[in-house]
Amino acid sequence: MFRLILKTLWTRRKRNGWLLAELILVAVLSWAIFDPVIVVTHDRMLPLGYDADRLCLVSMDVLQPSAPGYDSLAAESGALMESYLHLVDRVRQYADVEQATPLMGFSYPGSDGSMSSSYQAEGDTAQNGTNVYVVPFLPHTHFFETYGFHPGRGLSPAELSDYAYGATDVVMDENTLDYLFHTDDPRRKRLWEYDEEDTTYINIIGTVGSVKFFSDQRPLPLIFQPSKAEDMARDYMPADARILIRLKEGVSMDRFLHAFKPWMLQNLRAGNLYARDLQTYREGIAKSEAWSSTPIYRRNLLVAVFFLVNLCLGV
Repeated sequence: MFRLILKTLWTRRKRNGWLLAELILVAVLSWAIFDPVIVVTHDRMLPLGYDADRLCLVSMDVLQPSAPGYDSLAAESGALMESYLHLVDRVRQYADVEQATPLMGFSYPGSDGSMSSSYQAEGDTAQNGTNVYVVPFLPHTHFFETYGFHPGRGLSPAELSDYAYGATDVVMDENTLDYLFHTDDPRRKRLWEYDEEDTTYINIIGTVGSVKFFSDQRPLPLIFQPSKAEDMARDYMPADARILIRLKEGVSMDRFLHAFKPWMLQNLRAGNLYARDLQTYREGIAKSEAWSSTPIYRRNLLVAVFFLVNLCLGV
């Protein structure tokens, strides 16, 4: 029987060879088309680690020297920071706002940019450290509870916001803690940076639940780094200064945007600083994805649909 099968295959070797080539080609094309779509779809469906549906962003700007009302004394970075924090407090008083916090820089979850550094777990003697994304924040400004990060072991998000941080203190998410230390307990855990002359120890104060830095990728190692107001004012004011707003439970985002924007344009002014624009956090994430995964995702999805249609037609 096997000899007959082999003989039949051999006599039809040219035809079977073309069929084998077609099967190999279909397998390769299927992998090239469907694999990116499946991976990106899976990664996008993973939870962000915070409630983005109730978040929106106010972007800031400053008056130019030639503009009416410009105050030269309010142009210094320290004065701008004072005006900025005053506007954040004013937003917190708005009826539909649950909480608000300064969001400075270009490195935060779902942003267009990023900032990273290399860290190693204490005791790890590997030659190269782990590349970790860094999210700077201002302590005592309700940062963690405004974002709505899920609590990790140890301090609550509100306690992490109000902690008296030292120069070498950081906060991690649970994914990074597990990746570096293989545990979910941050107590007595430290990172270190060392060279030929000195070793710097970095204390892990607490954790929040796993957070996705890029919304279209799986969670990557990241830390939250407390920063001084004067340093952030010098580095990020005003172009990279925003106000992150969390709405109260049950408040309609559309209704809030409709009512808040005219109020914002009229009332969010202090010194030379003023509110320029308002968008939902989801809109910011969509704009970020538009430069990364969305074009590839849509292209491969269209090709996949075209490929399936032709496959069903027997082409």
